[in-house]
Amino acid sequence: MIGLLICSSNVYSFSTDATGVAQIRSRNIKLAKKDAINDALLSAIKQYYYSIAPVEKITIPKITNKYLKYVKKFVVLSDRVDEGNRKYIVNLQVTVDTIGLSDASEYTSQQTNSAVFSIEGIDYMLIGREVSEQIIIDQLKKKNFLLLDQDYFEYATRDDDNNVKKILKKFKDHNANFYFNLNADLKFDDFTNKDSKCELILTTSVYNKISEKTVLRVNTDSQLGDTVSCVEDVLAKGMVKTLDYIRSNVVRLDTIENVSHKLNIIMLNFTNMVTVNNLLNSLKDRKYISDFNIKSFAQKEVTIEVTAFINETDMVERLSLLLDDNTNIYIDDSEVIVNFNNN
Repeated sequence: MIGLLICSSNVYSFSTDATGVAQIRSRNIKLAKKDAINDALLSAIKQYYYSIAPVEKITIPKITNKYLKYVKKFVVLSDRVDEGNRKYIVNLQVTVDTIGLSDASEYTSQQTNSAVFSIEGIDYMLIGREVSEQIIIDQLKKKNFLLLDQDYFEYATRDDDNNVKKILKKFKDHNANFYFNLNADLKFDDFTNKDSKCELILTTSVYNKISEKTVLRVNTDSQLGDTVSCVEDVLAKGMVKTLDYIRSNVVRLDTIENVSHKLNIIMLNFTNMVTVNNLLNSLKDRKYISDFNIKSFAQKEVTIEVTAFINETDMVERLSLLLDDNTNIYIDDSEVIVNFNNN
C-alpha cells in the first residue's frame, strides 16, 4: 500500500501508483486479489490526502470503503502471490476524483495521527497473531492513531527480525507519522492458586520521522481464569496505559471544530424540481452541505437555505465543477445564484 511511483493531477483528478496486499485465506486467491485491489485503491486515496495535507493544512481522515466512490478508474500494472503463498500483492495505477476528496468537510472532526507498529514477545501458539494485533489496532484507533498501510509495513519488514535500525530505514520511506515498537514480557502465576494471575510488562518505543524516540514501560495484570483471556486482557490494559500517557505527554491532539454556517442558494430557470433536488443531494453527498431547506418557491425560481461547510466563493467553484458551462453561477449580496439559462 505504499509507493508513490508516478503521480500527476489536474483540476479534476489525481493519478498515482499504489500497492495493495491481502492475506490468502483458505486458498481463495480470487478473494485475496479482490481484497488486495481494494487495499491499493484506498492507498491511492490516502496518497492524495497526504499530497495536499502540507499545503492545505488539513487533517487526514480515516479512509474507509465509503471513499471508493471517488475512484474514477484503475489499471492493474502487476500482480503476484508471494513465495510462501500467504499474500496476494497487486500494483495499480489509480485515478481519483478530487472534487469530493479535496473538501475540508470530508475530513474527520477530530485530528488523527498515522501510525504503524510491530510487536515481539507474544506466543502465537497461545494467542493468535491476528487476535493480538487486533487488540493493538483497536486501542490505537480509540486514541485517534490511524493505522496506515500496516499490512504492507509488516510485509516489508518481515525479514528484519525486529532489527530496529533496518525497520526504521523502511519507516522513513513509509507514509505513517509514527512507529510503535512493542515488546511484551508475559508472566504467569502457579495455575493451582485460585488467586493466580498473569502479568504483562509492555515496553513501547515510539519513533517519529526524525528518529526521536520515547520509551515507556507499563505493568498490568489480570486474574488468570483461562490463559488466553488473561493475555488478551493484560495486553489491552497495557495498550490503554501506554496510549493514555502518549496522548497526554508525547503526541497531543489539537481540537478541530467542523464549522458550519447558513448560506442561501437561489436557483433560476431550472427545468424541473428534480434537477434542483439532484444538485442539492449531490452537494450533500459530497459533504459540501449537511442539510437544506426550501425557503421560497416560484415557477422558475427557488431559494434554498443550506447548512454549508464551505464559503460562498468555494460553493461557486464546486457548483461550477458539478454543472455544465451553460449554467451561470455567481454571488449577489452574499447569496449564491445558479442560473440554468445562460442566454
